[in-house]
Order: sequence, then C-alpha cells, then structure tokens
Amino acid sequence: KTAIRVAGAGTTADPQLRGYLELAEGQFTTRQPRIGIDGLNARLDLAGNRLTLSRLEGQLNGGTLSGGGSVEYAGGELRNSTLALKAGRVYLDFPEGLKTISNAALDLKTAAGEAVLGGRVTVLEGGITDDMNLDSGILAALNGPAEIDLEEERNPLLEKLRFLISLRTANPIVLDNNLGKAEVSADLRLLGTPYEPGLSGRLVI
Repeated sequence: KTAIRVAGAGTTADPQLRGYLELAEGQFTTRQPRIGIDGLNARLDLAGNRLTLSRLEGQLNGGTLSGGGSVEYAGGELRNSTLALKAGRVYLDFPEGLKTISNAALDLKTAAGEAVLGGRVTVLEGGITDDMNLDSGILAALNGPAEIDLEEERNPLLEKLRFLISLRTANPIVLDNNLGKAEVSADLRLLGTPYEPGLSGRLVI
C-alpha cells in the first residue's frame, strides 16, 4: 500500500516540495546481488528542500532493517544531511560463492559539499564451500582488471561520495572447497569512491 501527497515548486537544482510519501508492507527484490526486502514500512516527509526519513523498518534477506534521518538538497548538491541505516543478521551470497550473515550500521553525512558513507559491517558467520574457478565468483572478482572508463559520464552526486566503512569478521570465514581448507579473519577498511573503491587492512589465514 502506497500513499502519496506531494506539492512541488522550484527547480531540479533547488526543489521546493511539501507533503509525504508512505509505504506499507512493501516488497523489493534484485537478482544480482540477490537482495529481498519484505514487510517494508517507510515514510518520507518533504519540507522545502529537506527530505526526512521518519520511518524505515522491514526484513532484509531474512534479517532486520531500520533507519532514519534527513537529507537537504540545494544548489545541485547534498547539504546538512545525516542518514543512518541498521541491519541485523542479514544473509548475503556476494560475491558469488561467499555466503555470510552480517550486522551493519551505516551512516551518510555531508559537509563542505562532500558526502561520507561510514560505519561498520561485522560478519558474524561466513563460508566458502562451493568449488571455485578463475572465470566466476570470488576469484573472478579478485583477478578482474580495475577498469576506469574515462569517457563515462559520472553522476555528480556519486563523485562527491567517499567511503569510510569498517569490515570485520566476528568469527573466521570457513573455506572448504577444491582449493583446500582454511579459516580467514578480516579487519579491513573500504575507502575511495563508488567509481574508484579500495580496500586496506589485514587478512589472516
């Protein structure tokens, strides 16, 4: 069920909106990566150039999802914005072959014309039990070249987004397949931008 009551004025770079959007018991799915959101209840309140996420709750891949905060959009950029998302015991099979259950607490903050997506992801359980080859799954992702398309038209909002996310394992990820048997612990940082992401930190096997 969806309820929409919105009145708008202004321009695309400086919108002036009033009203709200409300969703009850919504569903959302993607195939790659496989993500399913059920029982989604959300409300967005619009006031001028500020959007407030006053309610967000649902089930994400068998776990919980919640969040809230506000975003201000003016002059073609995000300003004075803070959003927080929390997820508990979320199952994920991505990259293909790496199956995990994780908790996440992420926040988006803007300052001086830039946005930082920070927070932490904690892998509670993980395993790699499918046979692996160089053409698919994790090995393909690790061995693939880091291509940067210089002619790609980049989204100006995404260009100003920076990652600062902690990725840690609460328990070792178990590897048991054609490559052998091992346990892997991680303490990593996701850095960079959506167009040029990077990892730093430590892996212990």
